[in-house]
Amino acid sequence: MRKTFLSLFLLTFLFSFLSMPAPTNAALPDLQISTNESGFLLFGSPGQRTIKMVDSSGILFKEINIPSEIKQNSRFQICPCGGFIVMYDATQGKFFYLNDMTEESEESYPVTGTVSDITVSKNRSRYVGIAKGSSKIVTLYDEARKFIRDLSLSQTIQEATLIQLDRDNKLWVYDKKSAAIFKFDTKGELLQTIKRFGSNNIPELVSFDSDIHNMLYVMDKNGTTYNINSRGENLSKTQWNKPGAGSMAYDAVHKQMFIATASIFCGNAITKQKVWEITKPWQAPLKKIFEMRIGSRMFTQYGANAKTMDAAPYIDVFSNRTMVPLRTIAEAVGCQVNWIAKEQRIELSKTGLKVTLVINKKTAQVNGKTVQLDAVPVIQKSRTFVPLRFVGETFSFQVEWKEVERKIRLIG
Repeated sequence: MRKTFLSLFLLTFLFSFLSMPAPTNAALPDLQISTNESGFLLFGSPGQRTIKMVDSSGILFKEINIPSEIKQNSRFQICPCGGFIVMYDATQGKFFYLNDMTEESEESYPVTGTVSDITVSKNRSRYVGIAKGSSKIVTLYDEARKFIRDLSLSQTIQEATLIQLDRDNKLWVYDKKSAAIFKFDTKGELLQTIKRFGSNNIPELVSFDSDIHNMLYVMDKNGTTYNINSRGENLSKTQWNKPGAGSMAYDAVHKQMFIATASIFCGNAITKQKVWEITKPWQAPLKKIFEMRIGSRMFTQYGANAKTMDAAPYIDVFSNRTMVPLRTIAEAVGCQVNWIAKEQRIELSKTGLKVTLVINKKTAQVNGKTVQLDAVPVIQKSRTFVPLRFVGETFSFQVEWKEVERKIRLIG
């Protein structure tokens, strides 16, 4: 009886062990980051069911839900121009293409072997590369998800630890075991070998990225980054003092370096100074960001499709204040609009707040209190315009003006 019970226990334990999902490669960082050509940062983690988007000033503005068919976000990279996210699920041994607008999985395919890193090239003819670690193989797919070829690199490397496809679709491979970086073409021909940074040996690296100028950026586990040109020359080194760093990304638009530990750090690559840091990324609040340009009817919400306004914002010459179409600003700040034509009065209301404006009148009522205006509401070509800053800030939105680009941002 005792032997029977013991046998049943062992069989149950063995079945439970075999049924467990395959563990994520321990070499992969928990908090992973990636950037696109708009300068937006994305971060994700195997333990979370979302990927979040951050603008260049450190504001979280979008959350992408991971569909149920993807069991774990073990590793991901975004297409630089946006549109899709390549995601590896180690528990299923599959790659998925996730549409970053519809949040739907568009395609998947199985991958054998241990995946150590993935990359999406910054060339217009995009490749997706998958490194298979000690198998010494990098698999290439095109942007249409079609298999191109397996690059067997066994005659050159011992382990494909990290990979990056640059603007020219050259493949950079870091081999941890030989402590060297190798550069190949997309047919696997060795173009270059880098074994030293200046007079020093290459340290243990944990992350790769590149930019539209064919600069390669690499980071060691202490958060020190190295900039390497297309000839393999190490041009600079920056000690960001971020021990435990696991993932790095570079924003060529704003010249910013992002480093993920338990937090997300942003540093200016030129001044080498801290710009901002999100200490608790998964607890940071989401905000809405809207953008307009003087003289343009385009209205953009970050993370959504652009819309066309019925009239373009302009700057009032008397008050030097930005005037925007009433309908646009009302929808942006989430308030209801009531127009009393006989009195030419505008009533804007939102929970706990009521604002009254009158055409050509320099005062407004905010919950019954009289407030002076810098610019008066007006009607032009049958369109009602209101002062942007007053309405935005009254409804708790931050207003930013970018002089050089003549752009306005609403954040709230």
